[in-house]
Amino acid sequence: MVKTRKEAVIVGAGAIGTRTAGLLTRAGASVRVIDRDFIDDRNLERQKLYNKNDVGKAKALVVAERLGIEGVVDDVNANSIGRLLGKPDVVLDCTDNMAARFLLNDYCLANGVLWVYAGAVQDRGIVMAFSPEGKPCLRCLIPREPGPLETCDTVGIDNETASRVAALQTEHALKGSNGGTLIDISHEEITKTDVPPRKNCPACAQKKYEYLERTETIVALCAKDAYHMRLNKRLDLPSLDKTLSGKFKTKLFDGVLHVWPDARRISLFASGRAIVEAKDEKEARSRLARFVGV
Repeated sequence: MVKTRKEAVIVGAGAIGTRTAGLLTRAGASVRVIDRDFIDDRNLERQKLYNKNDVGKAKALVVAERLGIEGVVDDVNANSIGRLLGKPDVVLDCTDNMAARFLLNDYCLANGVLWVYAGAVQDRGIVMAFSPEGKPCLRCLIPREPGPLETCDTVGIDNETASRVAALQTEHALKGSNGGTLIDISHEEITKTDVPPRKNCPACAQKKYEYLERTETIVALCAKDAYHMRLNKRLDLPSLDKTLSGKFKTKLFDGVLHVWPDARRISLFASGRAIVEAKDEKEARSRLARFVGV
């Protein structure tokens, strides 16, 4: 049976991801968006698909409803990536951290899938497509995880930059083309670039897919003063809401339950995850155990 529609999986439903999802949908692609987070007030200015009535809702489900596509509320990690991504025609990176991008790089290399990396802050952006054949790959461009990076949450992103990056990412995805583009909106510069393969690249040259073997259960979230935690079991949110609402302020949406034991929020996801506002990892674990008991 011949496929008539390009199957695309987008990881991340932020400023770029929501725009890319809209462009691919209008181009006739079959689109699935995966995001682990919920909408907060800071998202509204730069993520035009959302409005104030969406605050607290799961990003992926709002995108799915608005665009008529598939939305999955889950965390893409070494354990879940095969189940969540499968083997589409193209994977589009719209995340905000290099560990997630290196994981996508390893998965797409190991499974022969075209993927398109995109990143932008303020008025600068980059889009880079990597072919199913695997050389070069992202780690030829960026050999190792850098230190803390500027992100949309920490320094913002211009709407024009987000739209230009999304348009270029969509173009690469639909054409299946390799290579990359650097964008500098303030100086009106768009530069084509190519990345040469590195002979000692651990991923595409040595085929060491180390990010597919990582099993972290807690990760600090950029600019949120919060920690993302995997609980390794599904959660019955209506039942938890019934229990916790007698003690604390709660708000239940489809797929996510927000709990305020104090001024700081704990957000629980049906897939078995939590986002806990805390000053450090130890406090995050303590707050989840003490207030929620999971």
